[in-house]
Amino acid sequence: MRGTSGEVMSDFDLQAMEKVVAFIGDPDEQSRRELRQILSHAGVKQISTHGSLASLTNMLGTVPPDLLMLSDDLDPKLFEFTAVTVQSDMGIRQFVQMLLQGYPSDRE
Repeated sequence: MRGTSGEVMSDFDLQAMEKVVAFIGDPDEQSRRELRQILSHAGVKQISTHGSLASLTNMLGTVPPDLLMLSDDLDPKLFEFTAVTVQSDMGIRQFVQMLLQGYPSDRE
């Protein structure tokens, strides 16, 4: 399998990616599907998608993610959630990676 810059990924890299737990939070179903597909092509096998912050938060207590990919329009309290998440353990892995996506305000 080739990485994004054309180098061949080793079996070790692929095995490591299979262990990654990723949560996607986006109110747009198509965006969730596309992000899931991108992560899947990168070798991530454990992907959970959520259309609401409540759904994502409920899942946090069950399976701690390694990666959180969140849309800035997921919930009005998203930034509160991220601040609390960074400052506490909330059942999340200690070094969780968090990616926030922002969209232009005229997104339709």
